[in-house]
Amino acid sequence: MIRYVALIFLLACTSPVYPVSPRSTADSTFMVTVSYDGEDQWMGTAWIVANEDDKTQLVTAGHVCQDEPDAKFTVRNLTLMAQDGETFQAVERMHAEEPDLCLIEASGNIGRRLPLAQFMPEYGSAVAYVGAPLGIWGGGLAPLYKGYYAGGNLVSIAAAGGASGSALYTLDGVFGVLVRRTVRFESLTYIETLPDLKKFLDHAGL
Repeated sequence: MIRYVALIFLLACTSPVYPVSPRSTADSTFMVTVSYDGEDQWMGTAWIVANEDDKTQLVTAGHVCQDEPDAKFTVRNLTLMAQDGETFQAVERMHAEEPDLCLIEASGNIGRRLPLAQFMPEYGSAVAYVGAPLGIWGGGLAPLYKGYYAGGNLVSIAAAGGASGSALYTLDGVFGVLVRRTVRFESLTYIETLPDLKKFLDHAGL
């Protein structure tokens, strides 16, 4: 009996905060729209990596934050949209070109965090992401894509503009961030891997 209780305690301490699934990932994922002077310019995908009662930290691709239109634009806004259509304003906290990652922050606790995986998946592992390719998102829509880990920083999974920043996950947690796909073959997609993501978050104090 004592061993049984100890085993349950150990599992409780080592398991993620909650199971990583399509439903939980969709609940923690947002389309992020970048606008300048009130004019929408492009969109990407962001997901919750940490939260407190008064603020929420989200990860997206660095180029979602860095791209800039004509210099005549001056005021930039980042708007987050949840699957149900609710919107939140966010600000950039930190971005990098290498790795291609950006950390943004919204006021309040707007959802649950997605736990990071402990390790990269094995070659051939089934993987998935929830994102906003082509800006298809909201009103109950949250596109889900499944594929396979192809080794290194490559996954075999469909992607399109607007999906940048999506969390690639397995049942063990988030192991990468979608950053770009190959031009001639939409199902070869590059990611920033777990080690680089962890270093980026450590630098941000998370």
